[in-house]
Amino acid sequence: MMTVATTTDVRLSNLLKVYTSLRANSPMIKRQLASEVELTFASVSSICNQLVDAGLARYVDKSIATGGRKAQAIEFVPDYAYSLVLDMHHTEYIAMALVDLSNTVKRYHTCKLEENTSLENLMGAIRTCYETLVSDFSGRLYCLSVGVSAVYNERTGTLLQASNPLLERVNLTMHLRSVFHELPILIENDANLAVFSQQDASRNEDSNELFVFFTQGIGLGVIIHGKLYCGSNGFAGELGHLKLNGVDRKCSKCGNVGCMRTVVPLAAIARDLDEYPLLQKIGSLAYSEHLLERVEREKEVAGRVLYSAEKIGEVLAELFDIMNPSKIMLGGNNWKLFPFMSQTIRQTCRGLSNLAREVDLQIQFIQEPINSLMFRGAGEKAFRFFLETHIPEGKLFTI
Repeated sequence: MMTVATTTDVRLSNLLKVYTSLRANSPMIKRQLASEVELTFASVSSICNQLVDAGLARYVDKSIATGGRKAQAIEFVPDYAYSLVLDMHHTEYIAMALVDLSNTVKRYHTCKLEENTSLENLMGAIRTCYETLVSDFSGRLYCLSVGVSAVYNERTGTLLQASNPLLERVNLTMHLRSVFHELPILIENDANLAVFSQQDASRNEDSNELFVFFTQGIGLGVIIHGKLYCGSNGFAGELGHLKLNGVDRKCSKCGNVGCMRTVVPLAAIARDLDEYPLLQKIGSLAYSEHLLERVEREKEVAGRVLYSAEKIGEVLAELFDIMNPSKIMLGGNNWKLFPFMSQTIRQTCRGLSNLAREVDLQIQFIQEPINSLMFRGAGEKAFRFFLETHIPEGKLFTI
């Protein structure tokens, strides 16, 4: 059945076009804005005044020359409100940040978790982390955006296949309510946030992109026509248990043989090199740097890392042939190894893909720490929530 857009719907859609364009290109003059969003000057001028009256934008004293008389510029107000971002992808610590509307992290704080902690103690750690984070900070919050290394079933509100056993089949929202009583809570899988970290609400809605995300497992963030694809129950993109050719190892998680997670992640490399305790002790960043030092002089280490690269390339070839994305991105806790692995990944993928020979397959390696990806991804998800719920009006919460 065809839906008919009302005048109110059209006005709101136009306002969002102007607002997101300002976010991406601020400051701008009204004629630039009108050209960018393909609306009349009169419509854009009216929307700009509306945004300024709401405090979402402001006219700036600095004028921009247009060839004739100088025109006043308008700019996005990033500190109108903040999202509170909680990164729970790791089992040993949590990280929290305040992110403004331009998706800039204003401040962050991490908190180490006790071994074998309880849910009650975890909520206590979150409360302490929040209190430390917002100390001496003034502003308004509009939501809490949470990243978890788990499958999130939005229908039931529970987490499945969580890397932290403490969170398995837990309704996380219900527990977070004990700390944040009224604040809207958004929960998302870490791989989905990774792909969100590379998106912009003002970008073309026709983008089709994949993000292969490496942590203790392997996830896949999928963007189709500019929107996150999660599947019927939120389970889409679980790559860790994809079966690989020539792999006969038994998966400790599912009990099956040949899962991708048994050979590809950093943890699998460390186990094969009898260095898993070292990885646990020094962390993924330092361990990746340790491997990089060894690949230049030790053939065994270089061969093992390149074996992971080959298997990644095999999976990318299948993903490209099945989904035909415009770009496949890779990131996660192995990002320091990408300069050494990238050529093998690209060559393997292009050699196996039936379609890569016909088009220019874009593979992008995101060399950025996981916390940074999670903060920006959760911030972008929060901003889209802001667009949907707070414009033209919405509730804010004073810090």
